[in-house]
Amino acid sequence: FLEFWIRRIFRLWPLLFLTVVTVSTILAATGAGLPGSIFTGVTSLFALSNYRLLLGRLEYFALDTESDWFMHTWSLAVEEQIYVVLSLMVSLAIWRARRRATSPRRTIAIVLTVLSSASLLSALVASTTELTRFYSAHTRLYQVGAGFLLALGTNADSTATETRMVR
Repeated sequence: FLEFWIRRIFRLWPLLFLTVVTVSTILAATGAGLPGSIFTGVTSLFALSNYRLLLGRLEYFALDTESDWFMHTWSLAVEEQIYVVLSLMVSLAIWRARRRATSPRRTIAIVLTVLSSASLLSALVASTTELTRFYSAHTRLYQVGAGFLLALGTNADSTATETRMVR
């Protein structure tokens, strides 16, 4: 996971930083940017712009909201938050499987199934607001988790096929 995070940080953060600084400077110089928009840009550097938009009650598809030049960064923030949670959970599952001499793949699948199910339930609960469903990582984790489980299953099938072919 360390390699994954190093690659990810060096691939995404420099351009995000350059974009936030450049656009914020132009917005401040021209007076076109509202302080809230620049604040969204700054929070995007810490992968928190989704929560800034959620707490500010800014609806992504609303036509009557003020223009926020960094509103689109919510999805990157959600993605990074999900990757942090999945990295920690998968690392913990691998550590636990090694301590108990069980299959890490099985433990990871169980953890991902539980997390994805909880996330889906959270998204479907009637008391969850539309803004929360849209902007929160915990209501979107099931989407990435389902893909992760699919990849895990596909990888397991290819490994079993390779083992049969070797025999």
